Amino acid sequence: PLEPVTSVETLEKATYDEVWAELMAYIREHPEATGGWDSGRWPTGEYHLFDGYEIEFIGWANMIRLIEPRWFVRAERVWDEYRKHESKMREQAILAGTITSVAPVYHLQQAFTLLSATGVSGYEDFMEDARRCRKSFIDEFSARGYFSDNALGFFTRRDPEEINDALYEQRVAEFRAARERGETPHLGLSSWGPLPQEYYPKLNPQIPQPDLAGASWPIAILIVTAVIIMAVGFVAFIRYDVR
Repeated sequence: PLEPVTSVETLEKATYDEVWAELMAYIREHPEATGGWDSGRWPTGEYHLFDGYEIEFIGWANMIRLIEPRWFVRAERVWDEYRKHESKMREQAILAGTITSVAPVYHLQQAFTLLSATGVSGYEDFMEDARRCRKSFIDEFSARGYFSDNALGFFTRRDPEEINDALYEQRVAEFRAARERGETPHLGLSSWGPLPQEYYPKLNPQIPQPDLAGASWPIAILIVTAVIIMAVGFVAFIRYDVR
């Protein structure tokens, strides 16, 4: 019997709850990890802090170092469970194909699948490509130290030299003074603009190609089957006594 897909969904929810509980426990002990000016706040899932006191930057950095690796471990556990489920489904599909291989419609389906490059293997290749892209994305951020010594870089582009309470209060005072003068000072994430494109690994999936060689075998079986059926029908017809 095939395990229901709920086994994957159950693990996904359980592991999510585990990491979330650990995150909430950290925030309760370190409320500064969600403070700051124009900062991402849970449960939005956003990581960003435009400005704030030094303790807030430290709280965010420590939270990143603690929680982000937990999300990676969770994703691997869910992926492994998903692959087990997919593997069992593939085994059953192979068994079903073996049983139905006596039917011409099975070979017709195989031929069309191979010629149109829409088989299960193409889907599995795409999933692996997506997984490799995700891994390269994480490796790129890990190489930049975003989950370790350079955790600040993961959620802010504020220069470390600017992260101290005196300079922060000075920036806030200047911002408020400009507002009082009727100006519209630009303070927030929009002033940063998007990250450079080299930060983002590209997903370059392998494009499945029609398998002409593979399709030749089921096509040959269909031709032989058609010839045999026609031959049997013809023999039966000429032997049939119409009287």
